[in-house]
Amino acid sequence: MIATHGISYLESRFNAGGKRPLGVHLELTYRCNYNCPHCYCKGSETVGKELSLAEITKLLSQLARNGCAWLTLTGGECLLRPDFPEIYASARKLGFIV
Repeated sequence: MIATHGISYLESRFNAGGKRPLGVHLELTYRCNYNCPHCYCKGSETVGKELSLAEITKLLSQLARNGCAWLTLTGGECLLRPDFPEIYASARKLGFIV
């Protein structure tokens, strides 16, 4: 039953017509509290260059309307954003598989 529900959910998202993004990797921040030698986020910790909560919410709404199903919230360390719980809740409310 769960598998059938999952398939119908995905079909409803994908059958909207036209080319649609199936999944999106959204980098919420470049800030990180680690110092990994292989990471591209070093030196890119300017908070002012991040999207605001309102901008991210608007983007998520647009992605949902266009049939996007999968969403990866990433970045440097996205949990460093104090508004991460609101971003995650908004994504789940819009029906994303996060």
